[in-house]
Amino acid sequence: MKNNNTTNTTDGVQAATSSPQAQAANLEPQAGEKSSENQPSLEALQREIADLRKENASYRKRAKEQEEAARLAGDQRLKEQGQYKQLAEQYQARVNELEPISERYNQLASLLANQIESQTKDWPDEIKAFDPGAEAPIEERLAWIEKSKPLVAKLEQQGRAGLPGNAPNPKPTGQSHKSEAITTSLMRSGLYNF
Repeated sequence: MKNNNTTNTTDGVQAATSSPQAQAANLEPQAGEKSSENQPSLEALQREIADLRKENASYRKRAKEQEEAARLAGDQRLKEQGQYKQLAEQYQARVNELEPISERYNQLASLLANQIESQTKDWPDEIKAFDPGAEAPIEERLAWIEKSKPLVAKLEQQGRAGLPGNAPNPKPTGQSHKSEAITTSLMRSGLYNF
């Protein structure tokens, strides 16, 4: 019996060392043996993350396509079985679910359109020329406003620079001391009250 146990033990050791998992475990460096050479660079990690995200997106797309195909197959099966009533109830439930969302979207879109009109009414005609128009989707108009805001601010700043009392450049430093001295002497004389 002892011989039988030793053969089983050696077979178990051979089986453990001959498996790919055991070989991989033997090849992996220990926690203390890791060096900076084995660590990937930031760019390599970012590329790997981007690849994984692409792969994940393709899996999600494939799952969505499979879900849609299963739904269509179920619809087709119901049609073939003549269960139009059940199919109509499913679609009616979906319509009832989406109608409030559609109404809210339309209300928000009209509110945003009014805000856009009031916000852009004083904008220069050069900027308004690039407005996609009231018929365009509200998302496009919002994107246009966000892109145009810096340009409008710049044009308004340039327009204010030409108004009297708004000097475009800072005052020279040498003259400010003289004017302060004159102001203080006039205040002390009592002729002027600042």
